Amino acid sequence: MEPKNSTRSPRRWKKPPGETPFIVKLFEHHIRNWGGSSSIIQALPKNANFSYLMFTQSRVGLFETKWNISAVYEAVSREEMNEDAANLFRKIKGLECSMTSKGLIKKTYRFRHLGILDELQKELPDFKPSDELSEILNKDAQLGELLNSLKPDDMSISLHSIPLEYQPFVRSLEATVKGMAEFYKNPTYITWVVTFSRMISRGPGVQKIADKAMELFNHIFEILNRKMNEIQPNVIKPFPKRRKPKKG
Repeated sequence: MEPKNSTRSPRRWKKPPGETPFIVKLFEHHIRNWGGSSSIIQALPKNANFSYLMFTQSRVGLFETKWNISAVYEAVSREEMNEDAANLFRKIKGLECSMTSKGLIKKTYRFRHLGILDELQKELPDFKPSDELSEILNKDAQLGELLNSLKPDDMSISLHSIPLEYQPFVRSLEATVKGMAEFYKNPTYITWVVTFSRMISRGPGVQKIADKAMELFNHIFEILNRKMNEIQPNVIKPFPKRRKPKKG
């Protein structure tokens, strides 16, 4: 699904009938508008350096619910896209990565480049996956503390790069790689998506999950913003210093 324009579409979102969803209540201190359907919820964040949040869920067993929580950072819109931004996209595509965890009681988290990038290299011989971003994340103490607190089952950090005409076929690896190759040659925007999943049950201390998730997203996007400015200055605006969000 192609990311929506965060400045307009939330006002059009219709809230589903009935009680406010659990996940919206959980994040209520961090969002200023939301909408969606029974299958997906989108929300505009407060005091954040990214554009919007997305929530989907799946049932695990009889009583557990796994939530997929995504934050979307629209770094360069379609209207802002130019040749410098297109060159930046091609320089950062290889930085996409995912997280794995090891251990049962005390988990360790490691990032490495997305496996699909190795397939993309076969389609684009001049393209090279890189673990440069992964190494930055693996050495980041603040991120490590957030991961230890949040305990995600998995996480990915990727650029939205599937053209609209390929999106119906994303279940096919071949079609996905071909779509990525087409977008790589002619990118039309730069949009980062960070997604993690984990079980979330009602109970004491559950509010901490939303607080830590927002800290995690903001911190990762600060790293991405700095990295893009290091790679190619004057394309992406540096983030201003954020104020800590006030609850209530």
